[in-house]
Amino acid sequence: MTHHRRNVAITGADSGIGAACARAFGALGDHVAVFYYHDKDGAEASVRAVEAAGGQAVAIQCAVNDRDSVDRAFADMEARCGPARVFVNSAGVNMRGVR
Repeated sequence: MTHHRRNVAITGADSGIGAACARAFGALGDHVAVFYYHDKDGAEASVRAVEAAGGQAVAIQCAVNDRDSVDRAFADMEARCGPARVFVNSAGVNMRGVR
């Protein structure tokens, strides 16, 4: 069975589970949009990891709690790599000190 390259959008792909998902899709040869909130260096590291695994990737800033930011991120992804065919929501919120 031949794998057809997919366009994959992953939130929180600058670290942790999101970055691991990005690498896994990269190993399948997919084109990954690495959505990140503030860690541009982490996002760029994920892009390099996806490319090293055999895929293609772009880093796109996105605040998942802001509808306009999400709309802009998906429009940017579509312009750069085509529409998302797979979406992984891995963005998290750090709640340290919250009781």
